[in-house]
Amino acid sequence: MSYLAVSTAVIDTIYHSESGPPVITSGGAGLYAYSGIRLWAGDVYLVCGRGNDFSGVLGPWFRKHGVSTAAMFPVDAPTPQTVVRYLPGGERIERPHYGAEHYRRFTAGIDRIAPHCSGCRGMYLFSGAEDTRFWDQLGELKGQYRFTLLWEISADSAVPEKREQVLNAASRVDILSINRTEAARLFSGDEETCIRSLASIGLPLVFYRRGNEGALMLHGGQRTAVAPAGDFDAADPTGAGNSSSGAVLAGYCQGLSPRTAGLMGSIAAGFTIAQHGPAPVDRTELREKAVLLLKQYETAL
Repeated sequence: MSYLAVSTAVIDTIYHSESGPPVITSGGAGLYAYSGIRLWAGDVYLVCGRGNDFSGVLGPWFRKHGVSTAAMFPVDAPTPQTVVRYLPGGERIERPHYGAEHYRRFTAGIDRIAPHCSGCRGMYLFSGAEDTRFWDQLGELKGQYRFTLLWEISADSAVPEKREQVLNAASRVDILSINRTEAARLFSGDEETCIRSLASIGLPLVFYRRGNEGALMLHGGQRTAVAPAGDFDAADPTGAGNSSSGAVLAGYCQGLSPRTAGLMGSIAAGFTIAQHGPAPVDRTELREKAVLLLKQYETAL
């Protein structure tokens, strides 16, 4: 049984300050989610476009870390590049270097996703809510193949005027991943209002991400707080939400408790922020450390 990470792999140019030089690294929601899943599971496939310069741009990183390209599709255009600028207070602005239309060519539609659904155990999807036909077709695929679907909502969709579309999309998923800022914009309220609104959707699990305060797992009318991993020095927060969401999906699919799945997410985020770019989860010692940390955190409370 395999997992699918449906989103992009890009080159990130990350500015942590106005004056300092940028960090240039492989990235993208799909690649970070892939690393979060693979930390805890075996077969993971990335479903996204592969640029005509892939072999010389992202290819070396993929080969070094044993990332399969079997579910990627060719695009006759250069690999997407994203400019990420962090603002005081931790928020960030992201801009596709080649423009939005170029970026969209690398995102997978249903025709690119469907061939890889047979045997799929869990699917991570980073997407907006606007394309109702896409969501209808994805719901049909989910009904046919019975995979678990985690949706990490894109920031562009987390606004009040798109709330109805968000709720329609959420009705198709098993797990919704959303951060505090996105929830505040979507529901236009304080944190307690947002949490109650998310819980009222009635999903099996909502992964409510609170940055360096950890996360809340909303499930069955309950709230389970999950602390952030405390054994990592932060170098770069980029991708922490994506990798933690991928890890939560793996834990949920393995039948683990919401708290354990959340701890798996915290550990994946910890490995991500400890360096620039996705964590090298092909390394056996890294995966062994993750298992050891999970045991420690589970017995801490």
